[in-house]
Amino acid sequence: MRTKLIFTICLLFTVLLGHAQLDVTISSAEVSPTKNGTFSVSITFSGGVAVTGFLESEITISNASISSFNNTGNPVFTFDISPTAEGLVTVDVAADVCDETNNAATQFSIEYDITAPTVSLLTTVSSPTNLSVIPVTVTFSE
Repeated sequence: MRTKLIFTICLLFTVLLGHAQLDVTISSAEVSPTKNGTFSVSITFSGGVAVTGFLESEITISNASISSFNNTGNPVFTFDISPTAEGLVTVDVAADVCDETNNAATQFSIEYDITAPTVSLLTTVSSPTNLSVIPVTVTFSE
């Protein structure tokens, strides 16, 4: 009877632990919008287990390139992102990309904007004037 009980408990733990889905979080200290040409991003797998089989090629990136992919302390992976053009940069990790079973990550996105805004000034008063108050409209491009 004792052997059967131990087997049942071990089987129960195997079933419960063997099918745990790891959650994946993509994060960065960089805030949106950014003008930085390169910034760091982290991917963290939850669950307290070492992640195997996760490769740089399993990260989907739009409007950017990836470099310096590194396993900084399993289950955390870091890399640098360099936007290729102004606009939205996104990073995705699909479900089941490592040897363990994982959920898809919530998409990380950040706006890359390096164009400085322009300013225009407009007044309805002709020059020269002796008015003490001159109305001016200031318009910013963004």
